[in-house]
Amino acid sequence: MSSTLSSKVEPLKNWLNKNSFWREDLIIKESPYGGIGVFSQGPIDIEEDPLLLRIPKANLLAPKNSYIYNLLVDYEPENPDIILSEGMFGLVITVIYELQCHDSSPWFEYLQTIDFNNSQIPVCLWDTVDKDNLKNTQLDLLNFLDPQELIDFYVEAIRFAHKNSDTLPIPSILNIDNPDLSPKLLSEKHNDKLIEFGKVIQSVISRAFSIDNYYQLALVPAADLFNHLSPKTKDGKVIDRENIHFVCDGTVCEVCGEQECDHEEEGEVVDDDDDDDVDNIEQEPRKSSDDSESITSISMDYIYEMEQDELKEIAVNGADHDLANELSDSSKCCDVVLIREPQEQHEFEIFNSYGNELSNAQLLQKYGFIDMDDNPNDTCLLSIQFFKQLKTLKEKLGNPKKAKELDQKIEWLEEIGYELINEIISAEDMEHNHDEEDCQDESCDQKDAEVIFPESWPLSIFVKNIDGSCSPQTYAILKLIELKHPYFVQKLEAIDNEKILIKNIQKYLLNYTEKELKSFNKTVSNWCKNRLQKYPDSIRSSKHNDDNISFEYDDDVDNDESEISFVSEDENDGNNLEPPNKKSKSTYNGNGVDDDSVVAGFNGTIYRPWTFEEFIEQRFLNPLKKLEKVHLNGCTEDDLLIMLQYKKWNSDEVINSFFESHDKLMEKCGLPVGKPSNNTFEEVDNYDCFICCESYPKTTVYSLTCGHQFCFSCYQQYIGNEIVRGELITCMDPECHYTIPHRDIDQFYAPKDKEKNLIVTVKSLSSNPLLHSAARYLVNSKPKYTHCPATDCTSFAEILDDFKNVDLSRVPIIGCSEHHEFCFNCKYENHLPCPCWVSKRWIKKCNDDSETAHWIDANTHSCPKCYSSIEKNGGCNHMTCQKCKYEFCWVCLKDWSDHRNNYSCNRFRDSRVEDQIRKNRSRQTLERYLHFYKRYFIHENSMKGDQRILKKIDDVTRLYMEDRRENGSTYLSWNDIQFLPDAMKSLQNGRKTLKWTYAFAYYLSKSNFSDIFEFNQDFLNRTVEDLSEIFEKIMDKRNKNKVGTILKNKAKIINLSELVNARRTTLIESAEENLQKGLLSFQP
Repeated sequence: MSSTLSSKVEPLKNWLNKNSFWREDLIIKESPYGGIGVFSQGPIDIEEDPLLLRIPKANLLAPKNSYIYNLLVDYEPENPDIILSEGMFGLVITVIYELQCHDSSPWFEYLQTIDFNNSQIPVCLWDTVDKDNLKNTQLDLLNFLDPQELIDFYVEAIRFAHKNSDTLPIPSILNIDNPDLSPKLLSEKHNDKLIEFGKVIQSVISRAFSIDNYYQLALVPAADLFNHLSPKTKDGKVIDRENIHFVCDGTVCEVCGEQECDHEEEGEVVDDDDDDDVDNIEQEPRKSSDDSESITSISMDYIYEMEQDELKEIAVNGADHDLANELSDSSKCCDVVLIREPQEQHEFEIFNSYGNELSNAQLLQKYGFIDMDDNPNDTCLLSIQFFKQLKTLKEKLGNPKKAKELDQKIEWLEEIGYELINEIISAEDMEHNHDEEDCQDESCDQKDAEVIFPESWPLSIFVKNIDGSCSPQTYAILKLIELKHPYFVQKLEAIDNEKILIKNIQKYLLNYTEKELKSFNKTVSNWCKNRLQKYPDSIRSSKHNDDNISFEYDDDVDNDESEISFVSEDENDGNNLEPPNKKSKSTYNGNGVDDDSVVAGFNGTIYRPWTFEEFIEQRFLNPLKKLEKVHLNGCTEDDLLIMLQYKKWNSDEVINSFFESHDKLMEKCGLPVGKPSNNTFEEVDNYDCFICCESYPKTTVYSLTCGHQFCFSCYQQYIGNEIVRGELITCMDPECHYTIPHRDIDQFYAPKDKEKNLIVTVKSLSSNPLLHSAARYLVNSKPKYTHCPATDCTSFAEILDDFKNVDLSRVPIIGCSEHHEFCFNCKYENHLPCPCWVSKRWIKKCNDDSETAHWIDANTHSCPKCYSSIEKNGGCNHMTCQKCKYEFCWVCLKDWSDHRNNYSCNRFRDSRVEDQIRKNRSRQTLERYLHFYKRYFIHENSMKGDQRILKKIDDVTRLYMEDRRENGSTYLSWNDIQFLPDAMKSLQNGRKTLKWTYAFAYYLSKSNFSDIFEFNQDFLNRTVEDLSEIFEKIMDKRNKNKVGTILKNKAKIINLSELVNARRTTLIESAEENLQKGLLSFQP
């Protein structure tokens, strides 16, 4: 292993000779593959003598074998998630204290071989640039140790050290001046020690082995000396694999560590004889004397005798149980055994492997490259390909120091990193289970394998981001490109953009920016889509189960946007305000939620967009499939579906009720008891219907097992009225409780043969009208569901967080399955930066047209008699109402007959001054409102125009591609043309934000920070208009050279698009931050 110090190997050999069995013909020396390796001096007979190392469990470096174990058990942590006496936490603390003991530690020689100061620090402490190289790759899982968790563990370790400082000296790494510092201040003030602590953790984690229920985790001296090597392939065949396995019997009692003992699962059975001895000890002094001094004397004498007896027993046991006796019992030892002999017959290195091969036959079939059965030799080693690219990067780095650091990190990933993965992925998540009896992998000869190899890590554990960054299909394509397969090569040669695709992938692996990462993902997604379009589903179909692998891509990447303004921003390149959308690997599993569909919205709101068909499949039909696997005797699919709906779609409730009382459940569900259902559609002659009182010479009637027949038309109307409730529908006879099956309800909505009047087609259950009604009722009745408010959109979203805790102050923007964005709180479109109450108030003001009343009040008077509004259109103050013919003075609103002449008024009052002030104020308010409303309305109309242009972009893009090909551009990648629709979407999103900024500004109080907001608004407005002007020139009907206009303005389009995104983001984030800080406020 690369982090083993070669200078300390000899003392370790001495330790092995005294404390374990170490094969004599094994030597430890420098490996050509890096670091220290274990070599055999000659051939080894695997059948006769496969054992290489055996070490007693009592000699393992584990908390239970350490001198501080009792203190670890007695310690009560302040953080309940960190238990120092168990697992990895206990092992790390044990190692730290054993290091402090130096040569007094039983494991001193072993600990000396570990380089704790190696610069290969934990991934969570790498710098951002280096960590970004692992993003969206399988190796990103190595970053599982959260920095905050590291700090919390360090704080708890410091508390333990200081609490026990009277008993144990505090290790230097845990010795700080003020142990009561907050985690934040502690991490800032003692960052060097925190990093040193992290290195110890990483060194321990990378070397720890899982032992059994008693010891849990431990360091096994010498077991970590073997170099780690991923298997090699040649011409698609595996030519080299691991040589050894670590073997340890884990079936022991977790209380005492023995295989056979008297302990129960819940605790320890107390021995009666021991109790008697204790009683004798307590009672004996009391019989001697009443004097307390004699009691003390007798007790001390007894204790002294016990100590002497214990020393004698230890001496006897030490003589009887020497190392040979301990090693003879394999159940109390850990072994390293040889399972595969290397090809070399002389001196050869013995490898342990943390990498295995993954068959790509299913992958190739899914993408339509081959149509053949699984080939166990058709493999690709992802880890090798990844490291190959990283090493290429190392060679290109001009800074030797930087290259050395990267080299160390590569070695860390190869030698140590794989072990960490197996700590956090359960065996049930493996893509290929070697434990299955029907395992067909010819290269799999280890049916009892416990290690989860990197190439078996399922891709479905990754988040498929919708913000444009890489998704699982990225690495699927990488595997295909690196694979040396004749079928693949033959198909790939016909792809025009192959070279650019490979170039982009290599560029992504070597050094990428966030923008390049998103652009690359679009390239790969489009390439996948084109490949799948060329090869029909029949070629890609596979009889093998690949449910655990997700190679899906977003089908809606290139779909036209809706004309409404709920259009999503998720697919826009670089203009998404949300942080990378994340999903939990297991948080929502088990609730019918597909991980790839869970999305984190703008303020962290976790939601899941649904269509009704998807909802029915997940929430209704998946439980049905579960029940079908249980094989409830005598129940058909119709019966199970009725029982499920009766039990509110809880399959466990159905199973429990069925086995508790089958007949009772059937009766409650309206199903026949003790006999099969007999529901029929029948053609009858001369039928009189008792519902509609019609006589039919020939008609279709329907009846359940009860035998009550009614005509098809009456049943159809009855079901149509009942189905809206979303509940089970029973027989039309009022006294009958039999339930109509879902399939039969479907037939009342199915097309019929006009000549025979019979149903000829039946839809799938996912489109069943009763299931749709039940789903709609469920969605409407639960506040965690919300319908998409976009016109003609039938999808909806489910809030997976507690919807009561949604931060409404930060505008919880969510989306539906049609990529429409809207606010969960107010159900309006994405109205950032406006808070919800502002958007509601603005919409109401616009709808009510309340400012029109202000204009009328400022420019008209009401007739004093009939109160009709009158506008003065001349200079004369003598007014006559056209409605009631009343004559009055415009100045004082009094009867005109009281005035001496037509042009003067002798009844002037001071109230007129106040009235004029009020009118001027109304006029100013109206002008202010019209200023903001006009701009709001202009951008709203402009968005509609942009939508029309967006629909024509495809035609312009096609012209551009044809022109490029005609002018010698053989290879055109998606990046070469995607800038047009991306820029158009940036323009739309910019206009939408601008539109709502005017509503925001209307209610905003005047301040210095409101001026800053207006400056940001002006910057965004100017950039949006500049970009819009270019598109107007391109789409102008008089423009005969559209391609030339695009070529001339390509760089400008890209730059302006990015500038719109940046200024839009700045405006929204600045407005939100200043509102939260109170620097911006709204008028009352």
